[in-house]
Formats: sequence, C-alpha cells, structure tokens
Amino acid sequence: MTALVLAEHDNQKVAPNTFSAIAAAKQFAGKITILVAGFKCDAVIQELSCINDIAEICFVDALAYSHALAEPMTELIVNFLKNSDDVHFLIAPASTFGKNIIPRVGALLDVSPISDVVNIIDDKTFVRPIYAGNALATIESYDSIKLLTVRTSAFTLPTTEINNEPHTDVTLQHYLLSHRSLPFCRRVIQKYLKI
Repeated sequence: MTALVLAEHDNQKVAPNTFSAIAAAKQFAGKITILVAGFKCDAVIQELSCINDIAEICFVDALAYSHALAEPMTELIVNFLKNSDDVHFLIAPASTFGKNIIPRVGALLDVSPISDVVNIIDDKTFVRPIYAGNALATIESYDSIKLLTVRTSAFTLPTTEINNEPHTDVTLQHYLLSHRSLPFCRRVIQKYLKI
C-alpha cells in the first residue's frame, strides 16, 4: 500500500501543513510517495528529500502548475492515480489547497473524500469533527482509494524526522506531461480588461 501526499508549496519552500500530511501518511503501513507539481521547484524537492521514510518523490515541472490551480492539478492527480495500481491513500493538508483539489478528484474518481481527519485508527477507519467541531465522528471507508484531507493541528512531524542533508535512497521520478498550458487568471483578466 502506498500513501500519496500532495505537497503544498510556493515553488520555493514547502508549506508547513505539508509536513502534517506527511505525518499522517506515516501512520499507514507501506511506502510514502510525495507528489510535487510546480514550476522551477527544485528547492521544494530538495527540502522534501530530507524527510525520513520517504520512498519516492514524483515531480512535474511545468508552467501550468506554477500557481497550483485546482483544474490542472486535478487532471494531473486523476491521471496519476489511474496509472498507479498501488496507491491506496491520497492525503492533502486541510487547507484551501487540499480542500480545493481533493473533492474534485473524488468527483472524477467517484470516491467520497473524507475531510478534516483528526485521527487515523486503521487503514479504513478515520475520525473527523462534525457539528462545527462540537462532536467527533468515526468514519469507515471501503473505497479502493481513500481521499483524505488532514487537519494540520492534529498531526505534527517531529523535527527529528527532518535531516540537514537529503537522503540518497529517495527515488526521484520526473514526469513529462503533454498538458496544455493554462495561463494564470490574472494574466487573462489583464488582457481583457486592459489593466
């Protein structure tokens, strides 16, 4: 079983809530793979390769992913999951990044996402808050792939898990895509509004 973690970043530095998603992925037995999609994000890959127990970092370096827009990211993730048989968990931080992408992936894969997970009991049982956080619900999912957003305050990656030097045993997979280039919205608005 593989847990695929979506890395949130700004093409220069990994967002702190990504480390929480990695901490949640470590609760599952099996290998951890991180998916990095961005543009000129070598520093992000270097930073992630310093984390213990990461088996693989899959990265896509293309202009279409430079702003982490949901539409191209969703298409990338769905294609990645359809071509990978061993991914059983897709984990993203419960931030606007994760909450924008995971439901779209779930709709295209016909899988119910589980949002704001605060505890992982086993590979099919999760705890999440309901009623505006006033109660906790235990949820079982029997989907072939579990789509999770994890609450960052519930999972922390100890600083002892992060080394100063990159691990040499991390496999780096660079994917080349024939994805159409999607300009950032601001550029389109500027063009039509002549700003």
